Amino acid sequence: MEKRKVLIVSCTKFYGGGEIFVSRVFPQLEEYYDFFYQVRSKELYEILPSEYKFFVEHEVSFKREIAFARKLIRQYKIDIVVLNGNRAIYMAPFLPNCVRKIAYKHSSAASTMFIKKGIYHVLITLGFLCSDKIVGVSRMVVDEIRGFNSKKLVIYNGVRILNENRLIKPIDKEIKIVYVGRLEREKGIIEALAAVRQLSCPVRFYVAGTGVLEDVLRSEVESEKLENVYLLGNVTNVYELLFDCDIFILPSYYEAISLSILEAMACGLPVLATKVGGIPEAVEENVTGILVPPMNVSFLKQGLEKLVMDVSLRQRMGQAGRKRAKNYFNIEGTLASIRALLKNI
Repeated sequence: MEKRKVLIVSCTKFYGGGEIFVSRVFPQLEEYYDFFYQVRSKELYEILPSEYKFFVEHEVSFKREIAFARKLIRQYKIDIVVLNGNRAIYMAPFLPNCVRKIAYKHSSAASTMFIKKGIYHVLITLGFLCSDKIVGVSRMVVDEIRGFNSKKLVIYNGVRILNENRLIKPIDKEIKIVYVGRLEREKGIIEALAAVRQLSCPVRFYVAGTGVLEDVLRSEVESEKLENVYLLGNVTNVYELLFDCDIFILPSYYEAISLSILEAMACGLPVLATKVGGIPEAVEENVTGILVPPMNVSFLKQGLEKLVMDVSLRQRMGQAGRKRAKNYFNIEGTLASIRALLKNI
């Protein structure tokens, strides 16, 4: 039986959660489907193993992106198009009706700038109207979408669950706090660093990721001689870093759901995060981690102090988080759900 042909369209320039999702999920389903990729992220393009991958230069207009997708659909006789992220979803009305379209939404409307919210609402609604299915990566994302009840479903992002058990360090050892994410203001990295600096107990703070604030953070670390802060840049083996740390922090201003948080839970780390978006769906408050209001250094400091000073609390939350990740956010469950989606659409 001939395999169905699926085109993945990803229009985001950077390598974020939506692009990580593409790189980790679809290549594992190549036994069942023939995948083609149209992407704008250079990093995603280089990671994808498929010979049928096409890089769209950043300068290319949205109109030309649509034209290129239409060309691929015709040339390769595509059956299904997965529109990965908002910009890709905007394409749905302009793609042929002969293909099935899946709108795959990774972000909250809160991430849209206020001045653009009206335009966003019109474009995204048209995209949903012209899509056959709408997938959200959290219940929050799906609940934000008004109407389209027969089209909507939640498929949580999944992460690998490793067999290794972390060693819990005694209280007299220097505690390692870790942040993994883009270095952008809305991820709360400024507040995270401020909270760490206010701690009276000795800790090390590891920051993994790149972004627009990288130079600003590096300048602060150097000028203030913050010898306990380590800016690591891109980290290829995130799990290795997580296993070596004690506390995970991600104080985002908004978040659909965070792969970094799920990975930290899978590695048995207690999580200190903000009570926004889909994060409470991942982090069970006071069970697998501590949730605080966004943009609040004082609450972050209190949460860090609580976790740093209580080794048994870190251990309990870490074990509970690992169990929750295994039960609800396992990559195997995500693969099964997407395979079923592609089969039944």
